[in-house]
Amino acid sequence: FQSPRSILHAHAARTMDVSGSPRLVLQYDYASGDTDPNDTDNSRFDTLFGARRFEFGPTGIYGPFDRGNINSPGFRIEAKPSMNLVGFIGYRAAWLASRKDELTTGEIRDESGASDRFLGHQLEGRLRYKLFPGSFENEIGGAYLFKGAFLRNAPDTPSSTNVIYFYMQKILKF
Repeated sequence: FQSPRSILHAHAARTMDVSGSPRLVLQYDYASGDTDPNDTDNSRFDTLFGARRFEFGPTGIYGPFDRGNINSPGFRIEAKPSMNLVGFIGYRAAWLASRKDELTTGEIRDESGASDRFLGHQLEGRLRYKLFPGSFENEIGGAYLFKGAFLRNAPDTPSSTNVIYFYMQKILKF
């Protein structure tokens, strides 16, 4: 499924008719990578700009993946236990679409392709509480990235240790 500059995003969801309205979301993302970093043709899909929050984890200083050189299935379980409380937990596995192209968010590349394609497993969660519905919300969330072979072994990898990211934010609407 390696055609020049290709991208695919697919998801299917099912909401259960029980307390808390749990919703299971299956998701898959693919964005081509450059098959030969030494030629003059770049076949990597380039999203140019845009948020990655919905598919690839919290934004901000954390952002291990985006829509470039990625092959990533995952799932999320969302719940709304009350009108003022919503949350989700999710899992995503990720591989490079092209083993010789870079991981675009970290500019990490192994031109030999010997470092494997597997980027790792990411667990993520978020909890949002509406303290004053319509005007003030509290949110906490985080992600844990279990680094795979590529992120542990590729040349110029800044660190082979797993990544923990946690955030807390207040949202004021007026």
